Amino acid sequence: MKEEQDNMHESTESSDKKRLRRSKKLINNEIMKAVSYIIGEQGFSKLGINTVSEQAQVEKPYIYRNFGTFEKVLEEYILKNDFWLRFIIQRSFQKNEEGYFDIHTTFTNLMVDLYKTMDDNRDFRNMILWELYENTPFIRSNAERREIESGEQMILLHEHFKDVNIDIEAITALFISGIYYLVLHKNVSTFCGIDYKTLEGKKRMITALKNLSDMLFEQAEQKKTIIKRMLAKGIDHQTIAEVVDVDVNHVMRFVEK
Repeated sequence: MKEEQDNMHESTESSDKKRLRRSKKLINNEIMKAVSYIIGEQGFSKLGINTVSEQAQVEKPYIYRNFGTFEKVLEEYILKNDFWLRFIIQRSFQKNEEGYFDIHTTFTNLMVDLYKTMDDNRDFRNMILWELYENTPFIRSNAERREIESGEQMILLHEHFKDVNIDIEAITALFISGIYYLVLHKNVSTFCGIDYKTLEGKKRMITALKNLSDMLFEQAEQKKTIIKRMLAKGIDHQTIAEVVDVDVNHVMRFVEK
């Protein structure tokens, strides 16, 4: 009987070892999942080599051997999840069949996609929280790199609004930061009476983003139309600039066109 129990014990140990044998890729994924879990469930103050090792069930020597330092683990996590923002930008700024951007639709889709992705993806939320929580050279360089990568898209937006005195860079910053805050704040309380954890709250947010985008682009088109009509009536450039609230040099650009 004892021999049978010993054999069963050895068989169980052997089976456990087989289950625990994981590929390097799988182990590294478990480490990234552990970082995500600790940030999301316990907070940044609990994030360390010991807690990650315990949560991922990976020995610390393995982590150091494969990443060098714990800081490299964190850098890997940020780089992996910063993909979402680059993906949203690249997906939104797609040219149509004629090779042109529908800048209005593109901007709207960008804001809605950003909201949906951040609301659904905890790792993306963690990445943004991390930038607010820490101010390290790597965090700064990553944020600066993101600014550079989105530069082409901001130039396209700037070109669309530059002649109508609409500061699209500042407005875009308000859109994005508002999305960040409302998503990060949703588990704290309602905001302006809206519960963004609910399906109704999420729908209201998406509708508001679309409406604000429409208002923004409609204002730009209205200004352009007024300038063109006033120019056609022979009204002097200075008067047009004062009425439409644009720089006189912007009015001159409509003449050149």
